[in-house]
Amino acid sequence: MQRTGYELEKAIGLEYYLTDSEGVGGVLRQRVEDFQVREISSITPAEKGEYLIAELTKRDWDSHKALREIARRLHIAQNRIGVAGTKDKRAQTTQIISIWNASEEDIGKISISDITIKPLGYANRRVVLGDLHGNEFSIIIRNIPYEKEQTSEFVGRTIDQMTQFGGAPNYFSFQRFGITRPITHIVGEKILRGDIEGAAWAYIAQPGQHERDDTRRAREQVQDSRDYAHGLELMTKYLRYERAMLDYLNKNPGDYRGSFGVLPANLRAMFVHAYQSYLFNKMLSRRIERGLPLNSILVGDIVCFNTPGGWPDISRAQQVTEKTIDGIKRHVVNGRAHLILPLVGHQTALSEGAQGEIEQKILEEEQISPEDFEVKEAPEFGSKGSRRVTIMKIRDISLNAKHSDVSRSFAPQDILRKSSFCKMSYGAGDDELNPGKVKGMLSFTLQSGAYATSVLREIMKTDPLDMK
Repeated sequence: MQRTGYELEKAIGLEYYLTDSEGVGGVLRQRVEDFQVREISSITPAEKGEYLIAELTKRDWDSHKALREIARRLHIAQNRIGVAGTKDKRAQTTQIISIWNASEEDIGKISISDITIKPLGYANRRVVLGDLHGNEFSIIIRNIPYEKEQTSEFVGRTIDQMTQFGGAPNYFSFQRFGITRPITHIVGEKILRGDIEGAAWAYIAQPGQHERDDTRRAREQVQDSRDYAHGLELMTKYLRYERAMLDYLNKNPGDYRGSFGVLPANLRAMFVHAYQSYLFNKMLSRRIERGLPLNSILVGDIVCFNTPGGWPDISRAQQVTEKTIDGIKRHVVNGRAHLILPLVGHQTALSEGAQGEIEQKILEEEQISPEDFEVKEAPEFGSKGSRRVTIMKIRDISLNAKHSDVSRSFAPQDILRKSSFCKMSYGAGDDELNPGKVKGMLSFTLQSGAYATSVLREIMKTDPLDMK
């Protein structure tokens, strides 16, 4: 265990690293191709069906903008396109999509820079969130400031420790909150407290320390003046959602609840979800701080069990009691059960025992309760709550440079089986983009909803701005 020194991480509840090994530093995404993601989908295309199933590969495209552009080129509504998950913008990503009432010939007519659509067949239903089992990642870390041998040593220690702990902590990463302006959870908190006006102004005008200077100054002026029309003049055009809210308020002064209605549904849902994620991060951090296990269980903990395919299924949840702990522990050791913590909502049953004390304490510190998630002032923002696995069981992890001259394999077979780690080898080589520095390449698979940057955070232990 090691406490973070970065205020940006503390602001979203990332208070601890699980490992205490030395980080290698470095930077991510120096090139778009340095961060590659491929979905693991449960969809099996057929020869016929009312939905075209295709493989979408995009480079440096925001997911929503890419889908909007595809819909525009096909002259269809965007809601006819189904996806199983949102992918990073600054990355090369491959995912499965469905398009209702489209043909392979329709797709063949589309030509969009840095987007490729490959028809795979057809299906009788659209692709939805549950169709995503996980993601395969291939990632290059560049500009590592250590020698190759030392880099390999540091990475090896971190992977050794993650192996012993059963994986990496399943924190929500900055993709959920924003990194230049981590604001979504703050907006969500204000919504939960019934301060819809404060939530609107926080989203529109609260400046971020790491934003562009002109953007930060514009937000500061709008924050001070609360002038809708003047705000529209100050806000640059790329702040399209903030401008849309200001335009609505200019036409409907004081209707702050209505101003959120101009935002896409997925963005509106993100605010309260982000606050739930913040609470989860704090609960997970506090469990690590107290030295409570992530790959084992205590009485009062809540666990979930696997799907037939071997992935955690949070719908199959059970509280651990004195009578059941021995049997459930065996399932945890064999990778068939997993500790889960709450994403608090108005139907959330908190844990009991030591973990329950942590959860109650954090809610008291935040002065928030599960009942607040009904959001009586704006029920459309309400959430019943859910749960999330505490640790990522990483599969098929390796670290290799193209011309690696340092490599190592390790870990006895029983540890690999119990932790779901396997094929663990790594190396370091010269970084052709940064002369005199070292690079490495990581490849691994994570379950749906897990963030690769949470794994990389343990290995790099660097400024989060170098990981964006």
